Amino acid sequence: MMQMESPENNLLVRLHKWASRQDENFLTEAFAHLGQHLLDHESEAGVGLIAFLTAGRIQLKPEEAKLVDVRTQIVQGEGTPDIEFRTPRHFAIIEVKSESEAHIGQLRKYRGILDQSGIDEKCLVLLTRYPVSFEGSPVQPDVFRRWHEIAEWLRQQSVERTFKAVSEFLVRQFRGFLEERNMSIGQVTWELSGGVKALRTLGDMLYEAAKACGTSAYIEATLQYFGVYLENRKYWIGVDMGHPEILCFSTDKARVDKEAAQRLEVGSVFEWKDKKAFGWYREVNLESEEVHFFSRSKVGQLQYLEAFLKECVSIVGSIEVATASTADESGELANS
Repeated sequence: MMQMESPENNLLVRLHKWASRQDENFLTEAFAHLGQHLLDHESEAGVGLIAFLTAGRIQLKPEEAKLVDVRTQIVQGEGTPDIEFRTPRHFAIIEVKSESEAHIGQLRKYRGILDQSGIDEKCLVLLTRYPVSFEGSPVQPDVFRRWHEIAEWLRQQSVERTFKAVSEFLVRQFRGFLEERNMSIGQVTWELSGGVKALRTLGDMLYEAAKACGTSAYIEATLQYFGVYLENRKYWIGVDMGHPEILCFSTDKARVDKEAAQRLEVGSVFEWKDKKAFGWYREVNLESEEVHFFSRSKVGQLQYLEAFLKECVSIVGSIEVATASTADESGELANS
């Protein structure tokens, strides 16, 4: 089974931040690229993806995968379909939506393109993040899919098939991209009760570690992060909910000297969102053989967290810029 990578190692996640005004186009091209790759190099999965998208309305044999023409943003007289899958006998139009709503006018145009194609095996698919109702509308998509269904289908494929290395990488990257954007939904399992208790215990340990280091602290949680703010939000220590095995210490309000931080042999420098200052962070994998955090006793775990936090506070103290500043909760500088 494929293991998900951290967002920092995901090329799609990193590139997407430069496509803020082209969100759906970026999503469309990334998905079309994956579909084309699967058709070219993983024929069974490629035709399986088309069958899944069209709810079985278009069924192709693996040997027909090479016949599929995948095109995006094709300008036609009746509209500009996001994605087209075509063979001489098959035609599917995929209307891609992320945050925006689907419009009846678009679907009507795409239905017209399909009807005028003269192809018998055709399908209009609406692919969205959120549920959509066209009750009472004279125009309906043939199939309605949501992005979390695509993510789950890809996950199942990664379990059932042995992909080539490049295919495995691309599938993992796209799944990670959907997960980072909360367009992928995991299953709630029996681990929920123990996981919530363990997370609360981690918060208590981090709080106690902060107090042991002589710093003020308070626990805070969001849908994405869980951790402890230190010294009136100067620093933060905690985990990303998507990767709870990675413990991170990071500056928040505190600025650091970029050159001094880059000379350190530990941690990494990051630029504030408003480009006016720099921060420093350090991560450790609690599952690594060097740490063995989860196999330690309760006392051993607390001692490890205290030592890690004390070392991080000491390091950041040597590179911190003594300038009064405040940051908003998103990590951007509020005033300077």
